[in-house]
Amino acid sequence: MNVSNLRHFSLSISYPWILVYTSPKEGGIWNYTLRGDAALGLGTVDVTTNTNDAEIYMLPLQRAIDAAIANVNSTGTSVSLPGSVQEYPFTSETDSQWKDTIKDSIVNDNTNFAAVIWYLGFLGVVYQLVGLMAKERETEISDLIECMMPNARRWEPQLARLVAHQIAFTILQAIPWIAMAVIAKIGLFTHTNAAILIIGFLLAGIAVISFSILGAAFFKRAQLSGITIMVLAIVLGIITQICSHKMSTATIGVISFLFTPMAFVNFIIVISRWEKQMEPTNLVKAAPSSPWTLPGIAFWIFFILQIIWYPLLAAVVERTLYGTAASRSKRRVVHTAESAETPIIVRNFSKIYQAPLIVRWFLGIFGVKPSPVVAVNDISLAANKGEIMVLVGANGCGKSTTMNAIAGLGDLTSGFIQVDGTGGIGLCPQKNVLWNALTVREHAQIYYRLKRPSTEKEKEDIDALIATCDLKDKADTPSRNLSGGQKRKLQLICMLTGGSRVCCVDEVSGGLDPLSRRSKLSLRSHPSQR
Repeated sequence: MNVSNLRHFSLSISYPWILVYTSPKEGGIWNYTLRGDAALGLGTVDVTTNTNDAEIYMLPLQRAIDAAIANVNSTGTSVSLPGSVQEYPFTSETDSQWKDTIKDSIVNDNTNFAAVIWYLGFLGVVYQLVGLMAKERETEISDLIECMMPNARRWEPQLARLVAHQIAFTILQAIPWIAMAVIAKIGLFTHTNAAILIIGFLLAGIAVISFSILGAAFFKRAQLSGITIMVLAIVLGIITQICSHKMSTATIGVISFLFTPMAFVNFIIVISRWEKQMEPTNLVKAAPSSPWTLPGIAFWIFFILQIIWYPLLAAVVERTLYGTAASRSKRRVVHTAESAETPIIVRNFSKIYQAPLIVRWFLGIFGVKPSPVVAVNDISLAANKGEIMVLVGANGCGKSTTMNAIAGLGDLTSGFIQVDGTGGIGLCPQKNVLWNALTVREHAQIYYRLKRPSTEKEKEDIDALIATCDLKDKADTPSRNLSGGQKRKLQLICMLTGGSRVCCVDEVSGGLDPLSRRSKLSLRSHPSQR
């Protein structure tokens, strides 16, 4: 390119181009302009990298023009520029100041609309826990576990199950919650004490678990249960984010006490207001420029209260909606000498199914009163020690209803049932209720420990029972890999293990092969029950 003849010359290339206005031959100086496409981001330079658009497209072209000008201006000697060029981009801020500006912008966004984003880190446990508990209720695992536990106070099995979920998910999620708090401290809340963030995130996470337990109590089926509660949590958080600056202190306190998502969003807003003033968070004072005066420690207290009252409310909801084994007011579990001689007493037991309340209300508008269905009508019986009592009848005559009422899986319309709960109630339901991933031995161990406080002879008793039920070769096989008949035998093992004085079997020979039926395996009592 002959630069000496350039005058009002424009060079068009795919992205940047050159406009040359004057040169020394015209009595002036070299005057040219480089122009580029704005879509390249030429006005933004990241000083920490060398891959900026300006370095890739514009600077090489400028260097080539400068080299050509240098050769034109030289006196017969070829001039070459250095092989590399040092670039010194200039900004009005240092790198740390620029990062602080970004951080301050994010902190301000937290106050206005972004605090709810932090809550997304807790939604995984909401989805998993709600779905798991609803699935347990759908498959009747929760009821089966509760009815097999030997506790005389029947609220204890339900409490143990809910607390077990709380502890298990807290252990699984504690490290991610702490990691979230550390990331928040390092990247955003630099002036806030790390302990405030870690404790706050842990308390919020445990409260989220309790919130999930309560949410799961409303679902009988697992389908859509997890996603429903998760969407509800997001909506509550968004409402708080949008409306918190318009609410009074009393309103913020009430909604934060009632709903964990709202409490967490407000907690992040409090910290952000302190951080916006570049001050460390003070938990006992109201945040600067806050429209309400609740201090940060108030939200810690709300989290702690929610950890306690959510599961208690969940237990009440379960009893009301589904009548779990812990809630049978007309069924008594005893551990007395008299009950050992007569383990089962049923007096005037009746079970009547009414149409759902909403159906009765709707039909009542048209003057129609749906007739109740009488499943069992005034039955009385007693089973003595060592006896095998068999309920025989046609399909639909109430055999399973009676069996479930004795075992604690169904409630009573009227009458009274007394059961000897020593060693827990052994139950083999009509449908197999198993954990797919657990082995035969692990199933036996779980129910053994649920029924019997002492585990001194656990291994010998379990090995003998597995051998008796002809599953010795499958002792370490997951239940999902068993055949239908083997799963039925495993369900019998779960019933017999632990020394239950009362064992109830529904459809005693269902799913068993002819040899197993002929050996009367389903009816033969294990030595621990004799």
